[in-house]
Amino acid sequence: MDDKLKEKVKQFLVGKETEGINILSIPEELQKYNVDEFNFDEEDGTVLVLSPEWLVELKAEVKNGVIAELTEVFSRA
Repeated sequence: MDDKLKEKVKQFLVGKETEGINILSIPEELQKYNVDEFNFDEEDGTVLVLSPEWLVELKAEVKNGVIAELTEVFSRA
C-alpha cells in the first residue's frame, strides 16, 4: 500500500463515525486501488483496510464516536 493511498484512506476515515463504518461504501478514488472493505474493531480500536492484494491495520483514536486520528500499526502486501 503506497503512501498516497494511505493518505487518501486517512482523509476518508478521519471524521467518520465508528458506528456503521464496516458498511461504508468505498469511494471511487479508493475503489481504483482495489479497497474492498473497512472493518472497525471496537475492542482494540483498529481499522482494517482490506483489498485482494494487501491488508493494512490502522490504530484509530476515537473521540465521541468519531475517528479523530489514524496511525499505521501493520501492513502486509
